[in-house]
Amino acid sequence: MKARMALWAALGGLCAAPVSAAMPGQITVAGTSVSGDWGTGVESDRRSAVVRFAWGGKTRLRGDLELVDVRSDGALVVQTPFGPVAAGRRPGHGPGTGGDAGSGSGSPGDGPGSGPGGAPTPPGEPAAVPVADERFTGMGDLRLAVERTLLGGGSRLFRLDAEVGLKVPTADEEKYLGTGEWDYRVGLGGEYRLWTGTLFGGAGWNRLGDPAWAVLEDVFDVHAGMASDPLAGGLVVAGWLEANQEVLAGAGDRTAAGLSLGGGGRVRWRIELTAGLGGSAEDLSAAFGVSLGTTGRGSG
Repeated sequence: MKARMALWAALGGLCAAPVSAAMPGQITVAGTSVSGDWGTGVESDRRSAVVRFAWGGKTRLRGDLELVDVRSDGALVVQTPFGPVAAGRRPGHGPGTGGDAGSGSGSPGDGPGSGPGGAPTPPGEPAAVPVADERFTGMGDLRLAVERTLLGGGSRLFRLDAEVGLKVPTADEEKYLGTGEWDYRVGLGGEYRLWTGTLFGGAGWNRLGDPAWAVLEDVFDVHAGMASDPLAGGLVVAGWLEANQEVLAGAGDRTAAGLSLGGGGRVRWRIELTAGLGGSAEDLSAAFGVSLGTTGRGSG
């Protein structure tokens, strides 16, 4: 608990200074709601409130603080950088449990099947907690990223950016709000301006830490889309496709399509809708955010 409080305080101190200094800074507050069965037939809902701090020009820093509320329908649903991952119903094989629900004496750090009367989960297979309509709320993981424009930008028609990201495991793994492991991402993003809009896209590689109860795959993610130039009233419309490899073996790759609408001046707003197209994707995700301030813009 003290470590998590120290992280929040440190991030707040780091973010407050650049926002008030000459270097451009931006604060975004957003709410999201996402639901689906994640390719397993297990329904779950996830809602979150996010505060994002960003600052910089050619080199940009970003930090995300998140409050998460998750409801799962009788199965283990754990948060990853790609949203909730449901492992399916496997009674008696939850983290630190054995036999029927409530009979295990182990803890999440003890690994699967550590309680009395429980057969061990086969190596490499995810485990699930035998619960029904459980709901967990708490702080999510802290996410930090550094982005750097490598080529183009400014008045040029193209740009190429590189990004390095880090997930600090501050979420409570005992509430299944996070895996309790460190995650890393490296990626490239780019855009090219046309007469009536901008093409954008990117790809990244994610190193996901393995909790005691499952083996998470290291995955590639990609996205590509197009954003309009400002329309009447300054509105900007964007659409894209996104995909990533399966996080849990057998869950299937994730593919989804997104649409957004945004606008405003110094105070900007944005609405996003994302629909899953197959594999371990969500059914539907909706988000609304408001941003205040200015910062160097990244790709896409």
